[in-house]
Amino acid sequence: MFKYKKFWLMLLSIFICISIFDTRVVWSQSNAQLIQWEDLLTQAHERTNQLDEHALKTLEDHADTSLPNQSLNQRQIQIKGFVVPIERNAKSELQSFLLVPYFGACIHVPPPPKNQIIYVELESPHANIKSMDTVLVEGKLVLQSMHTNSAQVAYLMEHATICDDTKLSPNIVGSMLLVIICALSVCVGFILPVSHITVSEKIYCYIIAAAAGMMLALGIASVAMKFLTTKLVLFIVGLFLMFLGTKIGHQKEEQNSSQKISLNAPATACALHNFPECFFVLSTALGNLKVGLLLACTMMAHNIPLGISLALVGGKLTLKERLKYIIIAGIIPASAVISVYLCLRQYITAEIIQQIFPFAGGCLTCIALSHLIPFAYHHGSVKSLFAGLLIGII
Repeated sequence: MFKYKKFWLMLLSIFICISIFDTRVVWSQSNAQLIQWEDLLTQAHERTNQLDEHALKTLEDHADTSLPNQSLNQRQIQIKGFVVPIERNAKSELQSFLLVPYFGACIHVPPPPKNQIIYVELESPHANIKSMDTVLVEGKLVLQSMHTNSAQVAYLMEHATICDDTKLSPNIVGSMLLVIICALSVCVGFILPVSHITVSEKIYCYIIAAAAGMMLALGIASVAMKFLTTKLVLFIVGLFLMFLGTKIGHQKEEQNSSQKISLNAPATACALHNFPECFFVLSTALGNLKVGLLLACTMMAHNIPLGISLALVGGKLTLKERLKYIIIAGIIPASAVISVYLCLRQYITAEIIQQIFPFAGGCLTCIALSHLIPFAYHHGSVKSLFAGLLIGII
């Protein structure tokens, strides 16, 4: 059992080392100043570490209204961002592009403020650069307003060179490892010997109900946040399809309902939920590993307790059963995310990825209603059931 714990700790240790020592590595030996996207804004606003709604709204308003940073005019700088192609030559080599701070900007989602976009003119055409590639560019930054078909731009970078592309990005290994850890976080209860923990029937009811509450919260949030009719339809479709799927082998599950429930359906639902989350973690981490790490922490905050709860619900599992869950819920979505990003990202829109959330939310809601809540009620009282649900939702 403990060999899985050592494997988990080894992955975490490797990622921490990469995140500490690799975030500022630059392959170029240039003396150009490496800047961040916030440096493009004027520094008139007051810095704050608060994350309340007022502080975020103030920062957003400042980004929209801030003038370009005059101190960077005519400066030789380096900055990392995502590519939005503008012009290619007859050989399909990239000649100019927009550099944007986040995945999907100007293509799949509205453009950022003009002082958060740089029009890059390459000194020489560059092949093998696709839309939404992560690159580190170097060149002379000029304050010059420009209008393109994609967005209004406040900065121009002249005689630019690409210091590293996606294949050479120092964040690529750390980002991929981060995605793998995120995906496996929902399997932590199956990697560690959690199923050997003995608890009372009342605590068992709390744990199962809490897992159901987490699934209900994730399912409802996938539709309630920025409500759209399309999301509601996808939510209902996911709910209905998962309900039909759980009917397969239903009689066998009923015979064993007093001992444990089948984890095939929960594993599938968790895999569907894992995919879009891991995709956004990967795309964000490639641009900024620290921000990607923060996003990953929010993902693991609900994945880890959910994974532990499901492991306890599963009861005593064989090695084959645990590996099956880990592969379905963790390894498959992580592998799919990395493959899709590396091979198909120029065709995949952020909107398409986001549509998976309500579909997965419907699947999670079905698991909570048809599997976990009845199972929790069987092991406890109505009072314990509602208390556990409340804990999970919170």
